[in-house]
Amino acid sequence: MKNNTEHLTAEEMIKFVSFKGLNEETKELASKVNSHILNCDVCLEKVRAFQMVSEAIQNLDANEIFSKECVDLECVLEKCAQQEEEENKEDN
Repeated sequence: MKNNTEHLTAEEMIKFVSFKGLNEETKELASKVNSHILNCDVCLEKVRAFQMVSEAIQNLDANEIFSKECVDLECVLEKCAQQEEEENKEDN
């Protein structure tokens, strides 16, 4: 597989692994993400990581693990994405 220069955003990946229900927006997102990760190892690995986090959190009581400020999956994944963005800024 090759790596694309234009990667998926963290927000797209978070929505992809956590969406519930099928509507026009989620169908478009699923199509975009699936098409992209077929050709991009970087984003494929990130989506897999988000999926692992998502599954782990679903198997735990979020109230015991995270502060009350952030108890749903999307919030936790957003915080992870923000941290990743900050780390990327520091690297550049």
